[in-house]
Amino acid sequence: MTQRLIYNLTGQVLRHVPGARQTGATWVLEDLLYGAGETGRTLDSGTATLDAASQALTAAAGPSRTSATEVSIAATAAFVPRADRNGDPIATFEIVDASGVGEHVVVVGVTTTQTLHLRDPLTRDYPATTSTIRGIELSTAAISASVVQDENRMHGDWPMRIVWTYADGHRYQEQVRLLRDYAIDISRDAVVREIRTLFPDVATRMAYNGNDTLPGHVGSMIRLLRADALGRSIRLEEFLAGEQGHWAVVYRTLWHLAMLGNAPAQSGDPTAWATHCKAQFESRWLGLVVGEAGREVVELDGATATASSSDASEYREILTGL
Repeated sequence: MTQRLIYNLTGQVLRHVPGARQTGATWVLEDLLYGAGETGRTLDSGTATLDAASQALTAAAGPSRTSATEVSIAATAAFVPRADRNGDPIATFEIVDASGVGEHVVVVGVTTTQTLHLRDPLTRDYPATTSTIRGIELSTAAISASVVQDENRMHGDWPMRIVWTYADGHRYQEQVRLLRDYAIDISRDAVVREIRTLFPDVATRMAYNGNDTLPGHVGSMIRLLRADALGRSIRLEEFLAGEQGHWAVVYRTLWHLAMLGNAPAQSGDPTAWATHCKAQFESRWLGLVVGEAGREVVELDGATATASSSDASEYREILTGL
């Protein structure tokens, strides 16, 4: 997973949901341009804050109840729904029975002061009184302003990672990037609208347990394309938000969905539809990663904004079969 910080925005924190609830943890934000032990490796560090929310269930919850997505507790103030940059709910908690057996749940809403609404149905029953819903998320303090205000770090896309070290000694690491804005994510909504308008029967098949999964598919394709391009030192944040990038993501998503068996009813031949989407995607993708119709891409001198010598021109490898 990649976490992102927005350039020049102070007060940002990084969050982490461990596989199992931890009693405590520390965190270190590292600059991977430096080797382990070198001066400059540690950018920021501290003791993680554990979400302290905890309430016993006042009524049994689970699939045997009227609604498997509702949990009744005495007070809901500490359980605040929260969404990520895409608008998807991410406020994660843990519900456990008296023996400690349980599951992660995502809270999407609160009714009055006694009922929590969950994104997904509970998979097992939890008796009242002896079962508990509690916080599990770890978070950092506000990341140092010297990190988020470093323009060279943002332009150079310098590699960073955050390492979470649990109280039991286990470690978990995540990549961290410093970006100017969320333009690449803003483009997701436009792609979702395009697919729903042009291929409504494809879009309507993306419902699962009452949730629309199409935005998630689009978001995954955007991250896939960005990761493949970054592997070739091509940053797509600006391009994916443009017209060429928009249609590349539309057809990459449709190709992905076609491989899952989803094609417009009028297409007749699902295989032919998948081939069509693949061809449409690749023709637009080449325009993004190769240049104008396959011409060479001329590097620019970032300091003077003038073309470098012809010796600095480069040909970029064509990305296909994504």
